[in-house]
Amino acid sequence: MTPKPDKQEAFGSSPAPTLATPSSHKLTKEEAHQAVESLRQLLRFETVSVTAPESGEYKRCVEYLLQELRGVSCLDNIHILEESPETSPVVVARWKSPEEQADTMPIILLNSHYDVVPASAKDWTVPPFEGVMKDGKIYGRGAQDMKSV
Repeated sequence: MTPKPDKQEAFGSSPAPTLATPSSHKLTKEEAHQAVESLRQLLRFETVSVTAPESGEYKRCVEYLLQELRGVSCLDNIHILEESPETSPVVVARWKSPEEQADTMPIILLNSHYDVVPASAKDWTVPPFEGVMKDGKIYGRGAQDMKSV
């Protein structure tokens, strides 16, 4: 079957990207590899909007996100929003600020989502929920938009 490029989603252009952290510290090769692997793992969750609430995939994905975020030293107050639906939890994390500036710092909201639209395997040249690394790019449903943010 001829690949349908408009249906494929790829992220990245090299197996070990050079990523910068907020302090402009470049990631080591190991840190960059771990970041790529984290995205690939996130792509493996079949968080399809029409099935994930019943299948529990949203909950599994959120547990993974919580675990990953707890490993980021500049974040705190990592939790599931109490008001969010049980079947589609919302994850919240706060960027740490110096204690003396906590009340005066401006608020910046970074918003993303982990739900995706259905992906028919016949429209893909790789499995859409495996986070495939191919030719220096990562392919998977949500790689370009939802899950890569």
